[in-house]
Amino acid sequence: MLTNLSTKALLEGVTALLGTERRTVARLIAHLIEVDDRRAHLEMACSSLFDFCVRKLGLSEGEAFRRINAARLVRRFPVILGMIEDGRIHLSALVLLRDHLTDDNHGVLLGDAAGKTKSELKELLAARSPRPDVVPSIRKLLTIGSFVAPSDGATHDAHPSSGGSAWRTSLVEPLAPARYKVQLTASSELKDKLERAVRLMSHRHPEMDLAVVVERALDLLIVALEKERFGKTARPRTPRGAKPAHVTRAVRREVVARDGEQCSFVSREGERCPARAFLEFDHRHPRALGGTGEAANARLLCRSHNRLEAERIFGKKDVAERIHLRRRKRSLAGAGLTANVCDERDEPASCSSTSASPGGDSRADGTGVDAGMDDTSASPSAVPSAVFALAVRALTTMGFRAGEAEKAVSDVRTRLGVEQRAIEHGAVPLVEDVLRASLAVLDRARTLQIPRSGLRSSETGPELVSAPDGARSFVGRDAKGIERAEP
Repeated sequence: MLTNLSTKALLEGVTALLGTERRTVARLIAHLIEVDDRRAHLEMACSSLFDFCVRKLGLSEGEAFRRINAARLVRRFPVILGMIEDGRIHLSALVLLRDHLTDDNHGVLLGDAAGKTKSELKELLAARSPRPDVVPSIRKLLTIGSFVAPSDGATHDAHPSSGGSAWRTSLVEPLAPARYKVQLTASSELKDKLERAVRLMSHRHPEMDLAVVVERALDLLIVALEKERFGKTARPRTPRGAKPAHVTRAVRREVVARDGEQCSFVSREGERCPARAFLEFDHRHPRALGGTGEAANARLLCRSHNRLEAERIFGKKDVAERIHLRRRKRSLAGAGLTANVCDERDEPASCSSTSASPGGDSRADGTGVDAGMDDTSASPSAVPSAVFALAVRALTTMGFRAGEAEKAVSDVRTRLGVEQRAIEHGAVPLVEDVLRASLAVLDRARTLQIPRSGLRSSETGPELVSAPDGARSFVGRDAKGIERAEP
């Protein structure tokens, strides 16, 4: 079972399987060459090798095209087969190279292309074979709603959080060094705005170049977004007094400059995450556990690594539940309901407001998290009463009432059986462990206050219910799991 594997063994298995896959692909290409040479596909009632790959082998059109293209290049340049087998070159790269490889340059070009990604290879080819700039134009599509698949060289599938460009409905293609073709599908409103902007700038730019208008507009947009998200300004103000855990604009500017607008997560091997999109400010030592908003305690993390840090401290189950509740709350708000799905727990540590995007925006999908780890919170020499007091403080910071927080922590303390002789032997619980156990206690005793026309608590989570008479009441479960209703 994969679940029983250690992370190291799992990653080693992935690497081994990838090597096996590459060797298998290389062998498949060699077999396709032989099938084509023998014209064996014709005996299978297939009109072409492509038809054979799609209908008989069950490959998609794209898979068939890339493998047949590789097979034909391998027939011309056999060295390519070994490069496919050891992973130095991939099939998509061979699609880009097919019109550039010759008997004279294939050795050098294949060596330069080895190990490069699709985007990097396009840059290399644009530098070797520059193309002229395209003429700026706005034209109507032939058929509304139609989609023309971009060429294999199109850059349209980069991951949103990657370090590179994240183009979804657009196409960016390098033409020459520092020159690109940018193509996108626009609404009629955007088309009208572009044309009007070109006209308004006609006195300053008589050539009426669309690229000049777009670049000027983006300059203004970037300034506005940097101010909104990172607190950047030409004349920064002197910071005023703020709450200890609040990340001020001055701190944002310092953290962004320090982290270089890039996720600061570093793996055990010392590799830094390259993501530059969907960045969020995170407290290294969580705010719920007393973390401050100083620059030394703040950092930039991408959305995925921010959630990972939260799960390390508060647990995957608790973080997932807070995200689920926040999404339910947002869906109720969108339907015009005012029920507080999170009840007293509207903003627990795993749904902290400081985990929003760098501009302080709330997350559109409700998956905001704010976490961090601090070894000082786990000091074995800490006094247990201080540890439990800090847990109570953390729960009240999350939004729990002081009474229920104290009761939950007291129950945990009783179960742990912390006594003076245990303290003498260094058996002092970690704040994170106490907090996680207290949240579990509160989870069992939680009662959601939701309109009858909205949700009802169940074993699988809140569920929709209806009230025939239109009366508003609150439905939930008590600490023993028994449904109750209040007018």
